[in-house]
Amino acid sequence: MTSEDASQADAVARFSDEAAIRLGQANQRLQQEQRIFEHQLEKQKEIAKLQQYMGWVILVMLPLVAVVCVVIFFNHSALPTQVVVAASGAFFVDVVGATLAGYKALLPAQIHSALTATTRDPFEPVDVSGDPAPSGDP
Repeated sequence: MTSEDASQADAVARFSDEAAIRLGQANQRLQQEQRIFEHQLEKQKEIAKLQQYMGWVILVMLPLVAVVCVVIFFNHSALPTQVVVAASGAFFVDVVGATLAGYKALLPAQIHSALTATTRDPFEPVDVSGDPAPSGDP
């Protein structure tokens, strides 16, 4: 075996070791990105469920508050003025607040971030030194 053959064998071994390290790093990165995606998916499911609950609460509570306020409005002469004023304020605030809350709760997730792919190029160099990435500003 000549020195040229030995240097080629060393180069192939170094390349093989580096390729194995890069492959291991890419595999680990893919596993972490999969966990991140699954976490985001679960979070979006919880948000959707919460929006649905809020929508149902609004659909039940708004008519109840409206009925109580309308009864107070029709019997305003038999009730103190403070009660009528409080009922009219509650009616206005509840109607506007419930409408806005229902609008936010029942609309599609325009206000939430959409799920996106979390994977990157597996052969993109990764800085493992822990130093922050250099910024574009000088």
